[in-house]
Amino acid sequence: MNIIFILLFFLNCANQNQEAIKPIEKKDFNSITNIIYDETFGLSNFVQTFKINFYKNNQYKIYYGSEGWYWENNGTFFIQEEKIILTTKSCTFWNEKDIDCKNSFKTGICYTKPDENSIEFKYNLVCEVNKKFKVYTEYQEPENSFIVAIRKFKTLAGLNRVFRNYKNYVNGKENFENIEVVTMGNIEGITNDSVVIRQGPGTDYTKLSYYPEDANIDFLNEKKSLPKKTKLTIHARTPNKQKVKNWENYWLLVSLKFNQYVWVFGEFVDYEISTK
Repeated sequence: MNIIFILLFFLNCANQNQEAIKPIEKKDFNSITNIIYDETFGLSNFVQTFKINFYKNNQYKIYYGSEGWYWENNGTFFIQEEKIILTTKSCTFWNEKDIDCKNSFKTGICYTKPDENSIEFKYNLVCEVNKKFKVYTEYQEPENSFIVAIRKFKTLAGLNRVFRNYKNYVNGKENFENIEVVTMGNIEGITNDSVVIRQGPGTDYTKLSYYPEDANIDFLNEKKSLPKKTKLTIHARTPNKQKVKNWENYWLLVSLKFNQYVWVFGEFVDYEISTK
Protein backbone atom coordinates (compact mmCIF):
# COMPACT_ATOMS: atom_id res chain seq x y z
CA MET A 1 0.00 0.00 0.00
CA ASN A 2 2.96 2.34 0.68
CA ILE A 3 4.01 1.96 -2.97
CA ILE A 4 0.64 3.20 -4.22
CA PHE A 5 0.78 6.16 -1.84
CA ILE A 6 4.28 7.28 -2.84
CA LEU A 7 3.47 7.27 -6.56
CA LEU A 8 0.20 9.12 -6.02
CA PHE A 9 1.83 11.65 -3.75
CA PHE A 10 4.35 12.42 -6.48
CA LEU A 11 1.66 12.78 -9.14
CA ASN A 12 -0.95 14.60 -7.10
CA CYS A 13 0.93 16.87 -4.71
CA ALA A 14 -1.62 19.73 -5.00
CA ASN A 15 -2.11 21.03 -1.47
CA GLN A 16 -4.39 23.97 -0.70
CA ASN A 17 -3.37 26.24 2.16
CA GLN A 18 -2.49 29.69 3.41
CA GLU A 19 0.55 30.67 5.44
CA ALA A 20 -0.24 32.24 8.78
CA ILE A 21 2.84 34.48 8.70
CA LYS A 22 5.02 34.60 5.62
CA PRO A 23 8.64 35.26 6.62
CA ILE A 24 10.73 37.90 4.89
CA GLU A 25 13.19 36.06 2.67
CA LYS A 26 16.00 37.13 0.40
CA LYS A 27 15.81 35.92 -3.18
CA ASP A 28 17.39 32.48 -3.41
CA PHE A 29 18.85 32.86 -6.90
CA ASN A 30 19.23 35.65 -9.44
CA SER A 31 18.96 33.57 -12.60
CA ILE A 32 18.02 30.08 -13.66
CA THR A 33 21.58 29.66 -14.92
CA ASN A 34 22.75 29.80 -11.28
CA ILE A 35 20.99 26.55 -10.38
CA ILE A 36 20.57 24.25 -13.37
CA TYR A 37 24.14 22.93 -13.57
CA ASP A 38 24.72 21.98 -9.94
CA GLU A 39 21.54 20.03 -9.36
CA THR A 40 19.91 16.87 -10.63
CA PHE A 41 16.21 17.66 -10.67
CA GLY A 42 13.69 15.01 -9.74
CA LEU A 43 13.56 12.11 -7.31
CA SER A 44 14.65 8.53 -6.91
CA ASN A 45 13.20 5.92 -4.58
CA PHE A 46 12.44 2.21 -4.63
CA VAL A 47 9.30 2.79 -6.73
CA GLN A 48 10.44 5.22 -9.41
CA THR A 49 13.23 7.41 -10.72
CA PHE A 50 12.61 10.71 -12.48
CA LYS A 51 15.69 12.79 -13.25
CA ILE A 52 16.46 15.87 -15.32
CA ASN A 53 20.09 16.85 -15.96
CA PHE A 54 21.40 19.96 -17.70
CA TYR A 55 25.06 19.98 -18.74
CA LYS A 56 27.41 22.91 -19.43
CA ASN A 57 27.81 21.81 -23.05
CA ASN A 58 24.12 22.68 -23.50
CA GLN A 59 23.02 19.05 -23.54
CA TYR A 60 20.18 17.70 -21.41
CA LYS A 61 18.90 14.27 -20.37
CA ILE A 62 15.45 13.49 -19.00
CA TYR A 63 14.79 9.99 -17.71
CA TYR A 64 11.81 8.28 -16.10
CA GLY A 65 11.65 4.69 -14.90
CA SER A 66 9.24 2.76 -12.70
CA GLU A 67 7.65 -0.66 -12.45
CA GLY A 68 6.51 -1.09 -16.03
CA TRP A 69 7.25 2.31 -17.58
CA TYR A 70 10.58 3.58 -18.96
CA TRP A 71 11.42 6.45 -21.28
CA GLU A 72 14.38 8.73 -21.95
CA ASN A 73 14.73 11.99 -23.87
CA ASN A 74 18.06 13.59 -24.86
CA GLY A 75 18.78 16.83 -26.68
CA THR A 76 20.11 20.36 -26.57
CA PHE A 77 18.94 23.50 -24.82
CA PHE A 78 19.50 27.23 -24.58
CA ILE A 79 18.24 29.83 -22.09
CA GLN A 80 16.08 32.74 -23.14
CA GLU A 81 14.29 35.13 -20.77
CA GLU A 82 14.70 32.74 -17.82
CA LYS A 83 13.21 29.83 -19.77
CA ILE A 84 15.07 26.69 -20.82
CA ILE A 85 14.26 25.90 -24.47
CA LEU A 86 14.49 22.16 -25.20
CA THR A 87 15.09 20.53 -28.58
CA THR A 88 15.10 16.74 -28.65
CA LYS A 89 17.80 14.82 -30.53
CA SER A 90 17.08 11.20 -29.53
CA CYS A 91 14.55 9.20 -27.52
CA THR A 92 14.29 5.70 -26.11
CA PHE A 93 11.30 3.76 -24.81
CA TRP A 94 11.77 0.54 -22.86
CA ASN A 95 15.51 0.77 -23.72
CA GLU A 96 14.80 0.70 -27.45
CA LYS A 97 15.11 3.54 -29.92
CA ASP A 98 11.88 5.52 -30.08
CA ILE A 99 11.47 6.67 -33.67
CA ASP A 100 10.26 10.27 -33.88
CA CYS A 101 9.91 10.30 -30.07
CA LYS A 102 6.37 8.94 -30.19
CA ASN A 103 6.43 8.11 -26.47
CA SER A 104 7.75 11.43 -25.20
CA PHE A 105 8.21 14.83 -26.89
CA LYS A 106 10.17 16.79 -29.49
CA THR A 107 10.37 20.33 -28.10
CA GLY A 108 9.55 22.07 -24.85
CA ILE A 109 10.33 24.77 -22.31
CA CYS A 110 11.21 24.57 -18.61
CA TYR A 111 11.03 27.35 -16.04
CA THR A 112 11.11 27.82 -12.27
CA LYS A 113 7.97 28.51 -10.27
CA PRO A 114 7.57 29.18 -6.52
CA ASP A 115 5.59 26.53 -4.65
CA GLU A 116 3.83 28.12 -1.70
CA ASN A 117 2.01 24.87 -0.91
CA SER A 118 4.91 22.44 -0.59
CA ILE A 119 5.90 21.04 2.79
CA GLU A 120 9.43 20.36 1.48
CA PHE A 121 10.79 22.71 -1.20
CA LYS A 122 10.34 26.37 -2.18
CA TYR A 123 10.43 26.00 -5.97
CA ASN A 124 9.51 23.63 -8.75
CA LEU A 125 10.93 23.16 -12.21
CA VAL A 126 7.94 23.14 -14.58
CA CYS A 127 8.38 21.69 -18.06
CA GLU A 128 5.80 22.15 -20.82
CA VAL A 129 6.23 20.15 -24.02
CA ASN A 130 4.80 20.17 -27.53
CA LYS A 131 2.45 17.22 -27.15
CA LYS A 132 0.64 15.08 -24.61
CA PHE A 133 2.15 11.74 -23.62
CA LYS A 134 1.93 9.25 -20.75
CA VAL A 135 4.60 10.52 -18.40
CA TYR A 136 4.38 8.22 -15.37
CA THR A 137 2.40 5.11 -16.27
CA GLU A 138 0.60 3.53 -19.17
CA TYR A 139 -2.67 3.81 -17.23
CA GLN A 140 -2.70 7.59 -16.80
CA GLU A 141 -4.22 10.19 -19.06
CA PRO A 142 -1.64 11.80 -21.40
CA GLU A 143 -0.15 15.10 -20.21
CA ASN A 144 1.91 17.81 -21.88
CA SER A 145 3.73 18.95 -18.74
CA PHE A 146 5.59 17.59 -15.75
CA ILE A 147 6.83 19.15 -12.53
CA VAL A 148 9.80 18.28 -10.34
CA ALA A 149 11.00 19.90 -7.13
CA ILE A 150 14.13 22.02 -6.98
CA ARG A 151 15.57 20.30 -3.94
CA LYS A 152 18.32 22.83 -3.29
CA PHE A 153 15.93 25.26 -1.57
CA LYS A 154 14.03 23.76 1.35
CA THR A 155 10.77 25.16 2.68
CA LEU A 156 11.41 27.04 5.91
CA ALA A 157 10.35 25.60 9.23
CA GLY A 158 7.33 27.07 11.00
CA LEU A 159 4.97 27.60 8.06
CA ASN A 160 1.34 26.51 8.08
CA ARG A 161 0.53 24.07 5.29
CA VAL A 162 -2.10 21.50 4.37
CA PHE A 163 -0.80 18.01 3.63
CA ARG A 164 -2.76 15.64 1.37
CA ASN A 165 -2.50 12.49 3.45
CA TYR A 166 -3.11 9.02 2.07
CA LYS A 167 -5.98 7.47 4.03
CA ASN A 168 -7.00 4.12 2.59
CA TYR A 169 -7.77 2.06 -0.50
CA VAL A 170 -11.42 1.09 -0.86
CA ASN A 171 -13.23 -0.48 -3.83
CA GLY A 172 -10.34 0.15 -6.18
CA LYS A 173 -9.98 3.81 -5.19
CA GLU A 174 -7.32 5.60 -3.18
CA ASN A 175 -8.72 8.03 -0.62
CA PHE A 176 -6.96 11.07 0.79
CA GLU A 177 -7.64 13.60 3.54
CA ASN A 178 -6.32 17.12 4.10
CA ILE A 179 -4.38 17.52 7.35
CA GLU A 180 -3.14 20.85 8.70
CA VAL A 181 0.58 20.77 9.50
CA VAL A 182 3.49 23.05 10.40
CA THR A 183 6.62 22.64 8.29
CA MET A 184 9.86 21.42 9.89
CA GLY A 185 12.34 22.29 7.15
CA ASN A 186 13.13 18.69 6.14
CA ILE A 187 15.43 18.35 9.14
CA GLU A 188 17.05 15.12 10.25
CA GLY A 189 15.84 13.31 13.35
CA ILE A 190 16.77 10.12 15.14
CA THR A 191 14.58 7.83 17.22
CA ASN A 192 15.39 7.65 20.93
CA ASP A 193 13.35 4.47 21.38
CA SER A 194 11.41 2.07 19.19
CA VAL A 195 8.32 3.76 17.74
CA VAL A 196 5.31 2.61 15.72
CA ILE A 197 4.72 4.05 12.22
CA ARG A 198 1.16 5.06 11.41
CA GLN A 199 -0.80 6.13 8.33
CA GLY A 200 -1.89 9.33 10.00
CA PRO A 201 -1.34 11.53 13.07
CA GLY A 202 -3.10 9.56 15.77
CA THR A 203 -3.41 6.17 17.42
CA ASP A 204 -6.66 5.54 15.51
CA TYR A 205 -4.73 5.34 12.23
CA THR A 206 -3.45 2.07 10.80
CA LYS A 207 -0.07 0.78 11.95
CA LEU A 208 2.46 0.32 9.15
CA SER A 209 5.43 -2.03 8.82
CA TYR A 210 8.94 -0.62 8.79
CA TYR A 211 11.26 -1.70 5.99
CA PRO A 212 14.98 -1.25 6.84
CA GLU A 213 17.33 0.24 4.25
CA ASP A 214 18.84 -3.20 3.66
CA ALA A 215 15.42 -4.75 2.96
CA ASN A 216 15.46 -7.05 -0.04
CA ILE A 217 13.15 -6.76 -3.02
CA ASP A 218 10.53 -8.96 -1.33
CA PHE A 219 10.66 -6.97 1.94
CA LEU A 220 10.94 -10.21 3.91
CA ASN A 221 12.62 -8.53 6.90
CA GLU A 222 9.87 -6.01 7.64
CA LYS A 223 9.53 -4.89 11.26
CA LYS A 224 6.58 -3.81 13.39
CA SER A 225 8.24 -0.57 14.53
CA LEU A 226 11.18 1.74 13.93
CA PRO A 227 14.18 0.62 16.01
CA LYS A 228 15.99 2.97 18.35
CA LYS A 229 18.65 5.20 16.70
CA THR A 230 16.98 5.12 13.27
CA LYS A 231 17.61 8.28 11.23
CA LEU A 232 14.68 9.87 9.41
CA THR A 233 13.70 13.08 7.59
CA ILE A 234 11.08 15.23 9.33
CA HIS A 235 8.86 17.18 6.92
CA ALA A 236 6.19 18.58 9.21
CA ARG A 237 4.33 18.24 12.51
CA THR A 238 0.78 18.62 13.73
CA PRO A 239 -0.13 22.20 14.81
CA ASN A 240 -0.91 21.07 18.36
CA LYS A 241 0.44 18.48 20.72
CA GLN A 242 -1.65 15.40 21.41
CA LYS A 243 -1.73 13.17 24.45
CA VAL A 244 -0.81 9.51 24.04
CA LYS A 245 -0.87 7.55 27.30
CA ASN A 246 1.24 9.63 29.72
CA TRP A 247 3.03 11.63 27.03
CA GLU A 248 2.06 14.85 25.25
CA ASN A 249 3.83 15.73 22.01
CA TYR A 250 3.43 16.46 18.29
CA TRP A 251 2.86 13.86 15.62
CA LEU A 252 5.63 14.08 13.02
CA LEU A 253 5.33 13.54 9.26
CA VAL A 254 8.53 11.73 8.28
CA SER A 255 10.22 9.77 5.51
CA LEU A 256 12.69 6.91 5.33
CA LYS A 257 14.05 5.05 2.33
CA PHE A 258 11.18 2.56 2.08
CA ASN A 259 8.59 4.38 4.22
CA GLN A 260 7.78 7.80 2.83
CA TYR A 261 5.34 10.40 4.19
CA VAL A 262 4.32 8.40 7.26
CA TRP A 263 3.66 9.47 10.85
CA VAL A 264 5.40 8.82 14.18
CA PHE A 265 4.81 10.22 17.66
CA GLY A 266 7.32 12.96 18.46
CA GLU A 267 8.04 11.78 22.00
CA PHE A 268 10.31 9.10 20.56
CA VAL A 269 12.25 11.26 18.08
CA ASP A 270 15.13 13.66 18.85
CA TYR A 271 15.69 16.65 16.56
CA GLU A 272 16.70 20.29 16.46
CA ILE A 273 14.76 22.97 14.58
CA SER A 274 16.80 25.09 12.18
CA THR A 275 15.87 28.78 11.83
CA LYS A 276 18.07 29.33 8.76
